[in-house]
Amino acid sequence: MIAPAPFPQNEPVLLTELFETKYRPLRLAGKSITGVRHHREMLRRFSAFLGQPATTDNLNDETASGFMCWLADRNLAARSVNSYLDRLAALWRFAARKNYVREWPEFGRLKEPDRIPQAWSEEQLSRLFGACATASGEICGVRASGWWLALHKVILDTAERISAVLALEWRDIDLGNGWVTFRAENRKGKTRDIARRLHPDTVECLRGIIEPARAKVFPWAGCATDVWRFYGYLLERAGLPTDRISKFHRLRKTVASQFAAKGGDATALLDHSSRKVTLAYLDPKIVVVQQAADVLSRVESAEVTPEPAKKVPVVKLKLERPRLTGRRLHRRKGPPKTFGPRDATQHGASGQNVRRVSGPRCNDRRPERLQR
Repeated sequence: MIAPAPFPQNEPVLLTELFETKYRPLRLAGKSITGVRHHREMLRRFSAFLGQPATTDNLNDETASGFMCWLADRNLAARSVNSYLDRLAALWRFAARKNYVREWPEFGRLKEPDRIPQAWSEEQLSRLFGACATASGEICGVRASGWWLALHKVILDTAERISAVLALEWRDIDLGNGWVTFRAENRKGKTRDIARRLHPDTVECLRGIIEPARAKVFPWAGCATDVWRFYGYLLERAGLPTDRISKFHRLRKTVASQFAAKGGDATALLDHSSRKVTLAYLDPKIVVVQQAADVLSRVESAEVTPEPAKKVPVVKLKLERPRLTGRRLHRRKGPPKTFGPRDATQHGASGQNVRRVSGPRCNDRRPERLQR
């Protein structure tokens, strides 16, 4: 195999080309196709935000922060926005190590709120299984009702992820002894195989869909992501929520919560790395956790003689005349008004201007009033 020619270090490089020819062979070799698809979706959205194909020249903190706000404005959850940013930062760091860019990513992330895990109740599970049993049609030659019932029963017995369950083959199931093996290459992380025991009812349900002969237990025609869309129709027929937190992973949380409520080790069942990860799967409505209302004593009201009502004195407020401010105060300023000369008999012999202290105002413009 001929290695791809190196990119010129002094020219901008398309991020899609950098991903396909450099990043994917070196960083995602042997990883699931789901991770590759998520990286491609990130590059598609990043180019849509820029309005042009993204290049290494667009790898800067200002553009990345704008991309974060652009994703948040489209009503994406904080966890989804951060997943896009994490993939962009991983590709950016790879480009910085290979000297395609000089800057390193230092932009922030959105704060993700901690949500309470939600599992299905027994009544909701009953409605869900009823919708599975009444499903019509066929899926790759298999009765749809049997297909959906067997899928749900396998998940309830094993608490495995939907991707590993859909990848099951008949060689992985021992119907005689009631065991199923999930291979590492089909599981998240691809670290190890796990084996789980199946309930006899699940074994009988699997026997009912063994025909026609095929390699996969749960075949699916078309795009793999369509199974989530059709599962939404199934939930709608059952009268259950159809949002993103109510899909197959809610079944996994249901099994973990019920298993922990019976005293089992949910961390080992889910094959988690730590108990902290498992806590995000345990529904407090199913797992019995001691609450304050369970241990605190209830307080009873004591008999208290009511006191006689006190007469509240009425306080009269003294209203003061408002002080003049602004234009009105400006009009009152200045020298006192004076009157013109008057005759000696009324205003004095000197005939000088005299300020009138009381009585009606008068001036020279109304001499007839002075004569009266």
